[in-house]
Amino acid sequence: MIQVISITINAVNLYLLDTGACRFLIDTGFPGSMPALGRALRQYGLKVRNIDYVMVTHFHIDHAGSLQELKDEGVRAMVVDVQQPFIAPMEHMAAGKWPYRPLRCDDNMLISATDARNFLAGIGIMGNIIPVSVHSEDSVCMLLDMGAVFTGDLPAPALATAYGTAAEATWHMLKEMGANTVYPGHGQAYIL
Repeated sequence: MIQVISITINAVNLYLLDTGACRFLIDTGFPGSMPALGRALRQYGLKVRNIDYVMVTHFHIDHAGSLQELKDEGVRAMVVDVQQPFIAPMEHMAAGKWPYRPLRCDDNMLISATDARNFLAGIGIMGNIIPVSVHSEDSVCMLLDMGAVFTGDLPAPALATAYGTAAEATWHMLKEMGANTVYPGHGQAYIL
């Protein structure tokens, strides 16, 4: 059984998946989110260094801004191959605007979406990572076999028509794959 711990920092949702043997964080928040993350984790008897892995749903500053800070604490970063080209543009945009620590890419675990299921299964998480380029070209969702889907900034189904056929097709695909509970990057979780 996977416990989903929802943590909201500055209107950005981070999700910690806890299998008991492994802890996997989805999204990191803005630069400088580490103190708030540490306080939130202490409520569950955890510390930042108890997180084993982290991935971001996309490389925008509100979702990936504290990635290097987490890595500096020993958390291993998993980057989906379709995301790699979008790191530098985010860093360029962040320069001088936030207390952002540039991401060292030499020690990231680079993984393809097609190989993600095997990796996740190896750490006790049954699910897939699915590229969904509606919000941004590097956006990915994590869909667990139990139906939980972590969507980052994918527009909600009720808004999909406003974003066109790609958004509608993405939600149709996620539902067909078994998505039943949505954990968005902003706002409350909801049932499909």
